Amino acid sequence: MINNIFFIFSHQDDEFGLFNVIEKATKKQQNVFVIYLTSGFKTKNKNNKKKLQFRDKESFKILLKLGVNPNNIIFLGKQLNIPFYALYKNLNTVYQNINKLLKKHKGKHIIYTHAWEGGNEDHDACYIIVRKILYHNLKVIKCFEFSQYHNYKTKILPFKVQNFIPDKRKIHKTKIKFYDKIKYISYLFNYTSQLYIWFPIYPFVIRKILINDYGNLKRVNKNSIIVKPHEGKLLYEKLRSSRYEYFKKYFLNFIKLKF
Repeated sequence: MINNIFFIFSHQDDEFGLFNVIEKATKKQQNVFVIYLTSGFKTKNKNNKKKLQFRDKESFKILLKLGVNPNNIIFLGKQLNIPFYALYKNLNTVYQNINKLLKKHKGKHIIYTHAWEGGNEDHDACYIIVRKILYHNLKVIKCFEFSQYHNYKTKILPFKVQNFIPDKRKIHKTKIKFYDKIKYISYLFNYTSQLYIWFPIYPFVIRKILINDYGNLKRVNKNSIIVKPHEGKLLYEKLRSSRYEYFKKYFLNFIKLKF
């Protein structure tokens, strides 16, 4: 029997990729938790409480509509003062805090988190944390990942949205009712604090919802082998000065797994 479901995200608004999965879990009256691992803004804005609260409220509002208990929405990254693109520096601290939370709740757990796809540094760092939890915590019996964006084998477009990098694992899909499609699309326009990021992504997410190719999942393998998400430059390497080889050192030291 599954007692608790944890959605572990890097940033406020990352829930946009799993509206259907979150709502399905709450409708089954399962004990659903949502945890955010960064404060939601870059280092230069880390003390701007007004901005931080505004972004928290955006996600909080949508999660309540999806049926999540307000007491189960945890802004861990805010509590630990972890800004954007700095999650890789706080892997062990976050790992320990999440394990403390898991220990508080009896029974078995399922976790949903980001895919390992090289789209965003924090997404990959979040995946690494959850991967270690899955590998070592016997109370976590399953873990699923969802894709947000990456640039694997892109041609004309600079990125792909909610499109898994191909492998042999099964893709779990859910058919969405027409009413829910309209509802989820309307929820997307709640995230006004990050419009400069959202405008390029909106059309792709809306299309995915309309064609029932949204909120897909893959089960995370419980093994000790992790390799680079894909060959060539990762999306975050193209967008910023970030480098996989640099992050790899932090990930390797933290997870103690073979890269």
